[in-house]
This record gives sequence, structure tokens and C-alpha cells, in this order.
Amino acid sequence: MTTSLEGKVAFVTGAARGQGRSHAAHLAQVGADVIVLDICRQIPTVPYAMSAPEDLDETVAIVEKAGRRAVRLECDVRDPDAVAAGLDQAVADLGRLDIAVLNAGICEVTETPLISAEAWNAVIGTNLSGAFFSAQAAAKHIVAGGRGGSMTFVGSASTLTPTYNSFQNDRRVCWP
Repeated sequence: MTTSLEGKVAFVTGAARGQGRSHAAHLAQVGADVIVLDICRQIPTVPYAMSAPEDLDETVAIVEKAGRRAVRLECDVRDPDAVAAGLDQAVADLGRLDIAVLNAGICEVTETPLISAEAWNAVIGTNLSGAFFSAQAAAKHIVAGGRGGSMTFVGSASTLTPTYNSFQNDRRVCWP
């Protein structure tokens, strides 16, 4: 059974593709208007293609096709001022905020002993600090609304298992 979210507003980070797009689409299908945020550019240390502006545009189109309003935020969750300013404006446009789905994340696939400080800081900045900055910006609006609300932090199942990504003396080494 799916609860109707008619009249609610949700905020989804990492919304341009993948899980974030799926969260935004589902929230719209069950009645929520959705604020969608993504960086829409490549982080230099990330070794795979990241989202582009047209990916976020497609998520907006999916939300609107479900008959819901969408506000598009193109910014980096590692920048607390940009997240807060963008969310402040989006909430002003839509009138409220009830739900936050903090989904933005990147993955490091380099052999552990070779991960640079810059690459490590990009992962921590996005996955940890970015989630905090986004939650901080959203909490202000959810609490001010006085209606309650929810925050969901999305993480990868890979954080629960060892990663075999290095060789030492011709044998695999597990780096937790």
C-alpha cells in the first residue's frame, strides 16, 4: 500500500540519474511536488561519467509528466551556501518542504593504497558532508513548517562489505 503524498513537497539530491531519479519519479507518482538537485558536471577525481544538465532536465520532465511541479537545482552538495540558497528559493516557490531524500553520492574505484587525498576528500565531501549540508538546509524548512516530515539518507550496500581492490604479493588484499 502506497500512501498518498498529495500536497507534500519533497527534496531529492543526486536526482539526475539512477536511484535519485527513481526516488523523484516515485514521489511524484504518489502525489508530491519535487525539488531535484544534482551537480550536473564532472568532479575531476571521479573516474566514471557523472550527470549532465540534460539528465536533470529529464528528471524534471518525468516529475512533470506525473502531473507534479518540479524545481530544478543544479549545484554541488559540497557547497553548503549553494544548497541552502537553492533550497530556500525552491521552498519559497513551492510553499513548503515535507520530505528530504539525501541520495547524492560518488564512489572511488581506485586501488585503496593509491587513492589520492583529493579523491578521498571528494568522496567524503559528497557522501558525508554533502548529506549533512543538504539535511541541514532541509531541516530548517521541515521544522519551520510545523507539520513534521521525514528525512531519508541513502547509502550504498558496498559500505557493509569488504572491498577487494588491491593486489599484494600476487594475492588479493581486503581493504575494509
